[in-house]
Amino acid sequence: MSSESPPELDWVHLPPRIEPESLWGCLHDSYLTRIQSELWQRTVTFQFRSYHLQKHFGLPEDWIFQFRFEQVESVRVLTYERPEHPDLAASDASGRELTQEEAYRCAVEANDRSRHVTTSWSCVELALAEEDSSFDVLEAEFVRYGEGPVALRLGGMLHSSDWHQLTIRAGGLTLSRGDRESFTLEELVAMGQAYWKHFSQRRSDP
Repeated sequence: MSSESPPELDWVHLPPRIEPESLWGCLHDSYLTRIQSELWQRTVTFQFRSYHLQKHFGLPEDWIFQFRFEQVESVRVLTYERPEHPDLAASDASGRELTQEEAYRCAVEANDRSRHVTTSWSCVELALAEEDSSFDVLEAEFVRYGEGPVALRLGGMLHSSDWHQLTIRAGGLTLSRGDRESFTLEELVAMGQAYWKHFSQRRSDP
């Protein structure tokens, strides 16, 4: 039996020959509506709603799919800190409106000078606990090492305005559906592929 320990799966230093899997097809345009952490049990549970998948597959309105991470080792949240462009500040002070071209240039230059900033995971959990609050998923990637360690990275908008990137690393992952039946990531990916195939065919129809 090999004594080699499983690698740590994270996007900072991925082990050789392990490539992230895109979950865009099944998680894009879904909503992360709840995060529940049990620190002592080392678990974190994500609850997602996907209205377009619900409609396409005729699922109940309250249907959710749930990611339960076991043996959680790391959670992290990044946001963007974006500087105010000096030309924009000068324009506000003088009362002169920028032209469309000037405003676009200021936005591009400010984005180029923005930086990632760490923030509190607990604050995101509390924000999602508020009524009618959700995290709009726009990007999703997943890595796994055999049947062992996994990591998930989500990018999207919290409160429909602030970009956040959530990363979680754990020893394993189990999925379940709104009816509490077991579910696999492969089944969820297949649902996403079927939906987007139907969507593209519908758009191409005369």
